[in-house]
Amino acid sequence: MSGVKHWVSEYDTLRLGGHGSVTAWWTVRCALGHFAVVTRQAAFHPKGTLEYAAIDFDRKVRGPVNLIGGGYGDGTLSDAEVWRMLAELLAGEIAVTYRNPAPLDILEHQLWGETDCNCHTYERTAARPSNSGGPPPQRPRWVRP
Repeated sequence: MSGVKHWVSEYDTLRLGGHGSVTAWWTVRCALGHFAVVTRQAAFHPKGTLEYAAIDFDRKVRGPVNLIGGGYGDGTLSDAEVWRMLAELLAGEIAVTYRNPAPLDILEHQLWGETDCNCHTYERTAARPSNSGGPPPQRPRWVRP
C-alpha cells in the first residue's frame, strides 16, 4: 500500500477505536501524502487542552511521534506546529512511534460540513478550507445536535 495518498482532509472528523480505550472523535488538523495529524480535547484537562496523534496510512498505525516523551513542540498544537510536524513526518526526520503504536481503526469518517453524525456536528460557518495560501480558514464551531 506504499505511496497511496491519504483520503482525509482538514477539519474532517474521525472516530477512532483501538488500544482498549473508549472510541473518540478526532479532528484532522492537516494531512498530506500518507500522513495526517489529528487532535482532540484531552480528557480530564481544562477546555482547550489538546492531545494529538499522528497517523501513518502506509503502516496503518497511529500514535505519538518518536520523540522522547512523545510530545511535540511547546504543546499548544497551533496550526503552524501541526504543519511543522507533518513536514518532519514527510521528510523522515520523525515517525509515528514504533514502540507502542495503536492500530489504525477508523470506525466512522465524517467529512467537514456534513451533519449526519449523531455525536458531533459542525456548524457550517464558511466554505470548505483549502491550502491555497492566504489567511488560514476560520475554525468551525462545535454545536450539539
